[in-house]
Amino acid sequence: CSPGRGSRSACGRQWTPANAGLMPYATSIASSHHLSWTGDTVLYAGTNTGGVFISENNGASWWGPDTGFYGTYVSSLAANETEMFFGTWGRGVKGPYGWGNNGLTNVNVTSLLLGGKNLYAGTYGSGVFRTTNSGAQWTASSAGMANKAIWSLALRGTSLFACAGVDGVFLSTDSATTWSPVNSGLTSMDVRCLAACDTILFAGTRGNGVFLSRDDGGRWTAAGTGLTNLEVLSLVASGNV
Repeated sequence: CSPGRGSRSACGRQWTPANAGLMPYATSIASSHHLSWTGDTVLYAGTNTGGVFISENNGASWWGPDTGFYGTYVSSLAANETEMFFGTWGRGVKGPYGWGNNGLTNVNVTSLLLGGKNLYAGTYGSGVFRTTNSGAQWTASSAGMANKAIWSLALRGTSLFACAGVDGVFLSTDSATTWSPVNSGLTSMDVRCLAACDTILFAGTRGNGVFLSRDDGGRWTAAGTGLTNLEVLSLVASGNV
């Protein structure tokens, strides 16, 4: 999605179905240009029980599934130039070397995030884990968090963010070694999703819409004007949109 001219984007003005061949329904989605054989962008969609599907035509049609995920809830996806990672509920993380759960003491993975040489996994109940070797070994990285139910992860520069249970947003500036809360101005601590867009960090809440921060969570302000539903469960940033 590319920003349009002026202050408004052409993205999202018109929607059409893009589900041909995709079943039963998508639970996560990611894209990668570098993993394509043709040079085009490849879309990956994880489903609740039907495996992982791939599209090479912007969702016009899907092929698959990867049967190694049958019966598995694929909750999150992450890709870099050479690798694809699949986070699941109940089976942990699958990477280029198979199921790499060594050190991952909770296999209910809610979110994945790639940052440089690090891959971060948020879990439901055990906080954040980090690996520096594509999942061969994981290290628990949740010091400073009381609530270990991680809903979402986001990265802006060297600042790593996580939303944990109903404790709001946490910030780490040392690659998830330690965390501190950054919730000033949030009127809802039930934050379910995060997205970094240029210099702004966005937080979606369950019931109170969207908030934004221009100082890495130092101060939050409401940013939900125009939303007709304040249950915000997912955010994604593209350029300055």
